[in-house]
Amino acid sequence: MNTSSQKIVRWFFSIFSLTLLLFGLAFLWHYIAPNGWIGIQPDVEMITDDDWYRYNERTGWALAFCGITLFVFTRMMRKEKSTTKLIIGSLITLLTSAALAALILELINQLINKTS
Repeated sequence: MNTSSQKIVRWFFSIFSLTLLLFGLAFLWHYIAPNGWIGIQPDVEMITDDDWYRYNERTGWALAFCGITLFVFTRMMRKEKSTTKLIIGSLITLLTSAALAALILELINQLINKTS
């Protein structure tokens, strides 16, 4: 594909990765108030604001990790000539980083539960 489509793909994944990072930081810094439509919803018996923030700090870490990983990958692929490889590589990076973040968060959760 031509250079303009490659630039569009790079810009799209760069903006998407920065959006993930910003949402992650918003969860980490408690800029997103407890609500019923965004973030992880704790069990019914644990619905306090403190619990919601605690759960969603983990969401913030995962989103920030995915955003940073995708942004770094997109920047590293600057010289790639194939738009298809860039798209597939970016999607694989996003899925892999999401799976790794979920695994790390689950391990942290197990450690927290084991020590409590």
